[in-house]
Order: sequence, then C-alpha cells, then structure tokens
Amino acid sequence: MRTRYLIFLLSVVPGATLAASGVTFPASKIDLKPQSVTLPGSGARYEGPGAAVLNTNCLLCHSPAFVDSQPPLPADVWKSEVTKMRDSFGAPIGDAAIPDIVRALVERHGLPAGNAPGGEGEAGASG
Repeated sequence: MRTRYLIFLLSVVPGATLAASGVTFPASKIDLKPQSVTLPGSGARYEGPGAAVLNTNCLLCHSPAFVDSQPPLPADVWKSEVTKMRDSFGAPIGDAAIPDIVRALVERHGLPAGNAPGGEGEAGASG
C-alpha cells in the first residue's frame, strides 16, 4: 500500500507544482496549408445496348470488363444468375428490373450456338 501511495505522489506532485507555479510553455505555431486532392473518376461504365439498366444495377459490384467477359448464355441462365446476385449476395435489384437486366445481358452477349432463332448462334459465339 505504501508503494502505491509513493508512486501516486511521485506522479502527481510534479504536475501539480508546475500548474501552481504559473509556469507556461509557449504554444508552438502550426502552419497549415491547403492541400489539393484529385479524386478518382467514377470508373468505366457500360456503353451500348442495355447500358442504362446495367449501369444502374450491375456497377455496384461488377466492372463492365468482368460482365463483358462472360460467355453467351440463354436468357433463363442469365435470369438465374441475376436472381442469385439478389437473393444470395444481396444485390439491390427489384423484381421489375430483372427482365430488363436479362434482356440487356442477352443483347450484349448473344445466345450460345444453337439457341438463337433459326438454330444459329450470334456471330463469334462458341458452343
């Protein structure tokens, strides 16, 4: 107990003595200067068919390059992918937006070979 009292006195008494003596220390001058910061742009955005709906619903999580690197898929597969993004990953997509998103993705990517009307795939589609 005596040791604690001694430690208390040795830590408090010097500070109290300085405060009571009226000793002041000059404030150091702080020289603040304005800084210029360049914020990054909004990044890449979708362009072309369906760009508005994709920019609104997909850019929150996906870059256009990622989505555009996906293979051609049938509309029902795109619908299940979009629904999975909403239900499993929490994407803020309303029911009304899903058909528009699916349509935009099919327009961008085309259909796999053999799934296009007339049995022919889009140009460049691999099956």
